[in-house]
Amino acid sequence: MRRLFKIHRKFRERSSSLIFHFTFLTVSFLFASQPANAEPAVGYVLQAVKIPIMVNGREVGSSTIPSGTRVIVLQEANAQLRIKSSMGESWVATGSVERAPQPTVPDSSPGTPEPIPSPVPPAQADAILLTNTGTSSSVSQQILFIRALDSDIQVERFGTGSRGLIFFSHTGNLAEDIRKNIESYGPLLRDKWSIFLFKYPERIFRKISESPDYRPDYSGFASTLIAELRKTTRMREFCLVGNSMGGGVILWDIDALSKDQDLSFILISPTPQFCPQTLDKKKKYPRTSLFAVEQDPFIGPLPPLFQKNMSSESKQFAGRGHLIVGDNLSHSETVLLIQNATRVR
Repeated sequence: MRRLFKIHRKFRERSSSLIFHFTFLTVSFLFASQPANAEPAVGYVLQAVKIPIMVNGREVGSSTIPSGTRVIVLQEANAQLRIKSSMGESWVATGSVERAPQPTVPDSSPGTPEPIPSPVPPAQADAILLTNTGTSSSVSQQILFIRALDSDIQVERFGTGSRGLIFFSHTGNLAEDIRKNIESYGPLLRDKWSIFLFKYPERIFRKISESPDYRPDYSGFASTLIAELRKTTRMREFCLVGNSMGGGVILWDIDALSKDQDLSFILISPTPQFCPQTLDKKKKYPRTSLFAVEQDPFIGPLPPLFQKNMSSESKQFAGRGHLIVGDNLSHSETVLLIQNATRVR
């Protein structure tokens, strides 16, 4: 019996030893198979990919990384890549990113030429529709959600330029019209402008359609919108473009906003009905271009404030009446108007 006990004890000791050695070898093999000091790989987005925008763990919108954008590949798992770009980190499908070739260590043997690395595509700040060539590609688009005057506002951003153009609509849907014709705004996107579109909060602006003689108070709206966009995008330079009612909305805050050197203003046929009555009628506002024509049925005789800030280029639109972007003022004319107005400054 004692002999059997000794044999059993030796067997257990030997088994434990074998298990320990096997575990040690397995762990050593796994660690050895991992590359030492592995560095993240560089890659390029093959086609535009949409990624979520997260704030405090909550998805508040989405953003699009344009094709050709340079990214850092941090991790790969389950046919997904964790990438890092200027828009942050996110998981994308493996096939949507092409990794740049890793540098090859040349052979140390004498006379062996150093291999030439394969070329990699350059990063693109904007992928836009090229109307002059007839070829098309995607436009970088981003959806933002901000809050102004106790209302939630969805803002669309086109392009990734460091300067912002914010369009304040007339009583129609200028945002939708520009969105459908975004290819016309390619020259502005190429000039490193980002285009921002939004719809007015329903509860604040619905009285316009209910009462033609309604005189609203829009004080604080434009200022809040700018402050929230700056907070969200971390951009400083913006040009506020207001058409008809939109021009009036901007004028409610122009006294305060015009003190900011990073802001400029383009007012296209601002309608007096929507303008504040307290503005200094003889004041010339800095970095401001106003476009209007005589015999505009919605303006009547040009007020002194309009004449003081009128752009000399308004003469080319004589006889057109009330200028509406996308209607009697084409999108291509609007782009040229913006280019000329912002180039002067």
